[in-house]
Amino acid sequence: MKRFLQTLVLFTAALALLYLPIHPIDYFSSRPHGDHTWAQCDRASLALNYFQFHYSLLAPNTHNLAYNPTGIAAGEFPLIPFLVSKMYLCFGFHEYLFRIFTLAFSLVGFVVAFMIAKRQLKSLSSQLIASFIWLLSPNLIFYSTGFLPDTVALTFFILAFYFLLQQENRSSKNLFAFSVLSSVAVLLKSSVLFLVAAVFVSLLITAYKKKQLKIALVQVLWLLLPFFSCILWILFARHSQQVYHSNIFKLSATYPQSFAMAVSYCYTMLHNLPKVYPLPILILILCSLILLLRNFKAGEFFHVFALTAFFMWLTFFSLMMRNACYHGYYHIPFQFSVFAIFVAALKIAEEKRWQIKAAPVYAGLTSLFAFILYTNTLGKISSATDFVNKDWYTLENTLRTAGIKKSDRVFSANDASYNISLYCMNQRGWNCPSKVWDSYKIEALKNCDYAVLTDTSYLHQSAIEKYFGKEITQYGSLHIYRVTPSSIPLQN
Repeated sequence: MKRFLQTLVLFTAALALLYLPIHPIDYFSSRPHGDHTWAQCDRASLALNYFQFHYSLLAPNTHNLAYNPTGIAAGEFPLIPFLVSKMYLCFGFHEYLFRIFTLAFSLVGFVVAFMIAKRQLKSLSSQLIASFIWLLSPNLIFYSTGFLPDTVALTFFILAFYFLLQQENRSSKNLFAFSVLSSVAVLLKSSVLFLVAAVFVSLLITAYKKKQLKIALVQVLWLLLPFFSCILWILFARHSQQVYHSNIFKLSATYPQSFAMAVSYCYTMLHNLPKVYPLPILILILCSLILLLRNFKAGEFFHVFALTAFFMWLTFFSLMMRNACYHGYYHIPFQFSVFAIFVAALKIAEEKRWQIKAAPVYAGLTSLFAFILYTNTLGKISSATDFVNKDWYTLENTLRTAGIKKSDRVFSANDASYNISLYCMNQRGWNCPSKVWDSYKIEALKNCDYAVLTDTSYLHQSAIEKYFGKEITQYGSLHIYRVTPSSIPLQN
């Protein structure tokens, strides 16, 4: 026990080192920014609306009211924003509470992964390598401090997987724990279903090899709960989207329509691959895969799961190629397969009793090179602000001083997101991206009381210029205008 605690302290210290490149003290007090700020604001918008209007868990609302005066936008099961809103009720609205919530769950998952490695591997160095090296991902560490549900969903799956591995005694309690925890993971991020499917396939293959198929079939029945939970929520979410005319958070296949398009998406993914893992780690993944394939045992659950989960990752990318090549957070749940590959490969090395005297030197140099690349990439994606105009971050007080109430609706342009500007200034209304039809702009202005413009050329567009009244005030680069005629009162 003492040795385990010492190892855990060492692992935790190494884990803390991974967060230094984002300058955590300043970072946690900052507004949403970095890669995919728009996605972070979309989810943060749910939590803020839960906090302000006390909506039901099953009625998640965003600041964007386009074609939907209720703002209801069902996508992922909104458990995280709902729980965070309760933290806001207790401690006040502070965005760092959302970051702390996500980080706390993420760290639990990383530690439990270490416990899985400890269970599978004998050598202390192997346990630390398998537990740490898969975390050298700018993508994984960056999103573990943000507003997206992906790393929390990953944690629930890791917890479920940990209970699944306790199955020597075929305990129904452990199977029940796996089923419930993986169901939560799937609800938070439906793509986790691909990993549950990998477990499903792995149990059947290993049981068939060991001639224990009847026992495995009983186990597999427990896996129906995550599938059932996912289908039930998707049906509810789609029904809500149709009723309220919402297209936010819709998850659907976005595979390429031509070979040339597929090549283009793959090229984009290769370009963004360093965000997922530095080059030395990618090489290690490839070497570990080759080692696993050369020494594959169909009766070894970890062998089968590592390869099946990796195949599911490729399948998911093929189905969601257009989005997955750009959006790093799409890949987070599947990065657990990298951990599984390292564990399986190191277990093979232990079984073969490979001892290379220079191994610590090679490992040290590889880790140092990988950490330098990791630090550089993480610094870039955590300091980026996408297309955010930072004046939105501090605009709310100016709006209130100008007499604009929270119940007033605001036309916001040119924000290429549903919620960035609306959420940041905490004002519900219509977001108007730059490339939309004039009919959309007219409909938006008819349903809004005020307009916040970053580009005053809007005032001179013939189709909509008559809807702008006089300028009320200006804040930095933002111009606030009254919209005329005013529309009907906001429906909450």
